[in-house]
Amino acid sequence: MQIIYYSYWSTYAAYLAAALHTGSYRGKSPSKGQIDRQWNLCKRYSQQFGNLLYIGLDDRHREVYALGCKRQGDMAKFALEGFVRIFTETEAVHLVKAGPLEGPIPFLIEGFYRFSKRKRILRLAFHFWMKRTYKKCKELVFNTRQGLDGE
Repeated sequence: MQIIYYSYWSTYAAYLAAALHTGSYRGKSPSKGQIDRQWNLCKRYSQQFGNLLYIGLDDRHREVYALGCKRQGDMAKFALEGFVRIFTETEAVHLVKAGPLEGPIPFLIEGFYRFSKRKRILRLAFHFWMKRTYKKCKELVFNTRQGLDGE
């Protein structure tokens, strides 16, 4: 089974939820090093929409991915489900919408990053966003795991 967390940006809420799902992030809040590594990931890959990022395997050996699809989340969901129906009959794909967890901060960061000379402020905004969103993503992952384990 594959699990795909998707949102507008693949490297913000979708990546955070996928990393939590695979166990890459643990604890009540992320460490400063983890936040800095995700910041670097965001600066490198956030504008690559449509790319399926492989995050890893969870404890039940299910493949976990993150996908950024701008505002085309429903279309990406239908396309992926269609590919699964056409090309595989044994493999299940579970799509999880992480977009509502992002909020406005990633949009502000991405909008101002190229033009701002004060990148430190944007980095601090990212730290704030990550700490605030971490708990919500943990709840999403917990609910997803409960649903998948119950099937």
